[in-house]
Amino acid sequence: MLWQLTLTVIGTLIDASTHGRAASVGLLGHTERWDALWFEGIIDNGYGAEPASVAFYPAFPLLISILRIVTGGQVGVLVLGLVLNTVALGFAIRALLVIAERLGFTASNRWTPAAMLLTAPPALFCHVFYSESVFLAFAAWAYAFALRRQWALMGLMLVGVTASRLPGLLMLALCGLEFWRSKGWSLRGLLDWRILWLPFGLLGFGAYAVHMWAVFGDPLAMINNVRTSGAWPYHVLQPNVLLTLADQSADVIRAVFGIDGAVLTPEVLHYQAIPLISLLVLAVSAVFLAVVWRRDSIPLVVFSALAIVMYTLNSNVISVHRYVFVCFTIYVAGAALVQRFPKWRPLVAWVMYLGVFAQGWWYYIWITHPTLLTS
Repeated sequence: MLWQLTLTVIGTLIDASTHGRAASVGLLGHTERWDALWFEGIIDNGYGAEPASVAFYPAFPLLISILRIVTGGQVGVLVLGLVLNTVALGFAIRALLVIAERLGFTASNRWTPAAMLLTAPPALFCHVFYSESVFLAFAAWAYAFALRRQWALMGLMLVGVTASRLPGLLMLALCGLEFWRSKGWSLRGLLDWRILWLPFGLLGFGAYAVHMWAVFGDPLAMINNVRTSGAWPYHVLQPNVLLTLADQSADVIRAVFGIDGAVLTPEVLHYQAIPLISLLVLAVSAVFLAVVWRRDSIPLVVFSALAIVMYTLNSNVISVHRYVFVCFTIYVAGAALVQRFPKWRPLVAWVMYLGVFAQGWWYYIWITHPTLLTS
């Protein structure tokens, strides 16, 4: 798709001009940073070679491995990654159109969620050798099938979701609330046997747990190994999420105003400022939907609240922006604003316009700062 081609050309030019890498590593060398190296290690050596690699769930590396077998090992993993991400992103966009239709948006407004997604700064991770596109595709179709009341298909998509990331468990909450909404919020409705498709979705996580048991003798190694490996020492459980948000916000404020000699560096922007902005946008979107949709907003509002709590339990907000990227509340709220208050359409357009510039800046920093760790 054109979006992927554009990022490929821009990324190659930036990589060549700053590192002189394009000729030596190919056109997709710019997609091979940080988490991409972990995925490559899993694809080549499995999880046993590096215990900390269990933090990266198996859906993406498994699909790449399947593609490598199908192509006879003649195609590089970075190329396979771009192909997989492009196809998965296409499926995700199609799912967003279905979601917009099921939520009652007009034909002219149904592209708003997809447009907002592609112009969101974290969308760049749908281009590089990361699992965002695969996770997004599974999650979007799980929600779309829930809105269509196709519970079996929803359950199948949830298997992919829980095999992609631990925060994917939040999608079970969103789909479960949508199931309950379809029953008119009746407790009796929860006795419908089709609700069993929700726990069926845990099979993705369950299969990964079985593999962890086989490799490490611990079915929860994907959690325990991360804690004991020391690979991410800044992740420390902190149930007081308000304290975390206050501390992180204070750091950004000090950096912006130069208090106590603090400086607004790319690290502060990447690790703290952008994640905090993304959480704010998610919270505002949820509040807006609660006001205009009332009871019908409950699934997305509760989902957003749970997401904000879950994403800030590690005493920091590093990578939160990547998780918020898959919170459909933001894109639904944008479309709802345009439909309910047409005069505010320019505001949504400006948000997307600024998002493109932010995405471009972030893309440049991501490529040119190979020591700026992200996980």
